Amino acid sequence: MKLITLLKQFLISMAKLSVIIPHYPYGDEINNKLDECRSKLENYDELVLVVNQGIGFAKAVNLGFKMAKGDFLLLVSNDVIYTGGDIRDLCDPEAVTCPVVNGRRQEFYGCTFCLPRWVYEKICALRGGKQFLDEQFDIGFFEDDNLIMELRQLNIPMRSVKTVSAVTQGSQTMKIFGSADPYNNNRARFIKKWGVSSSNPIKYED
Repeated sequence: MKLITLLKQFLISMAKLSVIIPHYPYGDEINNKLDECRSKLENYDELVLVVNQGIGFAKAVNLGFKMAKGDFLLLVSNDVIYTGGDIRDLCDPEAVTCPVVNGRRQEFYGCTFCLPRWVYEKICALRGGKQFLDEQFDIGFFEDDNLIMELRQLNIPMRSVKTVSAVTQGSQTMKIFGSADPYNNNRARFIKKWGVSSSNPIKYED
């Protein structure tokens, strides 16, 4: 078992890690957050920055993932700041992972998560190999809940990594739209698709 663990660690250390950041370039405050976000990221092989000119979060993420060449893909929203640990500890060939966010652990966070390429390809296959996040959830909101439901449907594990931490104020870029319509519209789409109003990600107590 120890030999298998060491082999797994070696393979992960040799794998390429791509960081994908979707960015709404609206205002100095958001641009400053992007600068801080980028300054705290270390130990990756490729950074893909997607400038989102109103195309929506899901489409921006899909463009970034399509361009990324890594064996592991780490999504980082532009208002997420990594504060501790090594982001490579998020690389798990068997699961989708996320850090501890704002001091809380749960199985999945839509603002930042890491997955091996095979998971990306398996989720894309649900939409004819063209989309990772479902672009019917336009602008933003509920594309992450939808992804959680799809991961569960495919029996793909999700887990929190205790040794890596990040902070975020949450949905900062969405405030620029000044309307509840994206939330309400996407909530209605999610309920129609899944028959529930939330994915209810599992929260962990330490």
